[in-house]
Amino acid sequence: MPSITGRTVTKQLKIETRQHEMLGYDLGEGPRRRDLMLGLVIVPVWIGLMVLILGPPNKYTSLLYMAPPVLFLMYGIQENARNPRRMNITQWILTLRRGFTGHRPVIRGGARLARRAEYMPVSRRWPLRSIAVTLGAPNLVDHNGEVQWREVSQLAGLGWTRRYIDKEERDHTAPVGPPIRLAPITYLYSTDALVSVASREAAKKNARKARKKAHR
Repeated sequence: MPSITGRTVTKQLKIETRQHEMLGYDLGEGPRRRDLMLGLVIVPVWIGLMVLILGPPNKYTSLLYMAPPVLFLMYGIQENARNPRRMNITQWILTLRRGFTGHRPVIRGGARLARRAEYMPVSRRWPLRSIAVTLGAPNLVDHNGEVQWREVSQLAGLGWTRRYIDKEERDHTAPVGPPIRLAPITYLYSTDALVSVASREAAKKNARKARKKAHR
C-alpha cells in the first residue's frame, strides 16, 4: 500500500495576550506579551555579559550590545517551519537539550541504567555532517555522521585527538556484554492450526464470561 502524505488545512487556534500600553505610551496593536517578556530577559542579560567582557559600550562596540539579541529575538519568536505550534527559540532549546542530555536510553521503563556503550552516539545527536560541509571540511565527517579522527588529528593544534583513534578501535572490538547464544526453532502452522488456536481462545473467553455471570 503506497504511503499517503497528508496536510493540515486549518490552522490551530491561538489566543495571545498583547501589551497595548507601556509607561503611558500607546503601543497600538502591541507586541505579544510572551515576546516582550523574552526581550526583557534576553536583552539585559546580553548587555550585562558584554559589559563584563568589553566594558561600557563605545562607538566601535555598541553594535555588539544590541544587534545579537535583536536578531536572536527576531528569528527566535517566529513559528518553527517543522512545528508551527512552537517558536524557533523553543525548537533550538530542545535541540540543544537533546544534544547534551537526550542520549540516555530508557531500558525496561527504567529498570536498569544504560551502560555507556548503549548511549546514543554523538553522530545521531548532532548533524555533524552538515556542520562539516558548512565549514568547508566534508572530509572530517563521513556520510554516516562518523567523525574521521585521522583527518581531524592532522589539523593544526588538534594532534591531541589521535587518542580517539585508539579509543574508536577499542570500542569496535570490545564486546558490550556477555555473548548471547541463540537457538531459534522455526514452526510452520497451517490455516487449520491457526483456526484451532483461535477457537480455543474464543472458548476460554466465553467460559470466563460464563463464570463471571454465574458468580453474580
